[in-house]
Amino acid sequence: MADLSTQRLSTIEIFCKAAELGSFARTAVVLGISPSAVSKAVFRLEQRLGVRLFHRTTRSLRLTQEGTLYFERCQQALGDIAEAEVLITQGVATPTGLLRVSLPAADSIHVLAPRLPALVQQYPKIQLELHVSDRFVDLVEENIDVAIRFGSLSDSTLRVRPLHSYRIVTVAAPSYLQQHGTPTTLAELQQHNCIRLLAERTGQPIKCFYRVGQDFLEATVQGSLMVTGADTARILAIQGVGITHLIEFVAQTDLQTGRLQTILEDIEPPVRQAFALYKQRQHTALKVKYFLDFLAQAP
Repeated sequence: MADLSTQRLSTIEIFCKAAELGSFARTAVVLGISPSAVSKAVFRLEQRLGVRLFHRTTRSLRLTQEGTLYFERCQQALGDIAEAEVLITQGVATPTGLLRVSLPAADSIHVLAPRLPALVQQYPKIQLELHVSDRFVDLVEENIDVAIRFGSLSDSTLRVRPLHSYRIVTVAAPSYLQQHGTPTTLAELQQHNCIRLLAERTGQPIKCFYRVGQDFLEATVQGSLMVTGADTARILAIQGVGITHLIEFVAQTDLQTGRLQTILEDIEPPVRQAFALYKQRQHTALKVKYFLDFLAQAP
């Protein structure tokens, strides 16, 4: 059994290197074996799995759909094995391997991207793969290690770690307010042209609530534009098209420079929370743990 497991792991390593290099010949040179040994290893693997892993021609070698899925899973597993070996042999916690992260565009641009140089310097052996999208991803189906989400959560099968809190602000360009006036109540806001944000997952307008007394009431607003993507709404607001709701850090630079200004501050929406979601495992991989610790640090 041990010999079979060793042989199987060696075959997977050969397959992953061939997928990475796109050539049996280059794989043979890198691994120090013959091209026929590479070809035979991949053939044995395909026979065992019952699927073709590569499309082969005399000039090219590319993964099939099944091969791509298998490569992604094997690459992650090999990274976890390498990380475990470092822990055992060196006795130090050094996170390594491929880390696949899904996060909204706003968080990517305004929160994570400015901090990436520090992350790369602190953890140089983590290979970070960012999937920037506002839709909700299936971590298991899409092989994502960590997903960052805003607002309420409903998936109880995942582990959750709170990250930063954020404010929602109502903003408009000074030119718009000079021309149309500044609303001071929800009733007045309903008379203005509002740029409404659409949820990418549902295609429905994102609801926004304001504090009225001890309660938070949904704002029913009208507008000529509905968009997905906070930065699109921000640009339209700067151009004086209308009023919109934005996460404060998305609008922060524009507020500081005066391109936008906040309104309705006395009844602003509630503070919201960002979360990191990751898969349930008996032991959380070091790369996930260290990445979450990094995200939780104050920017």
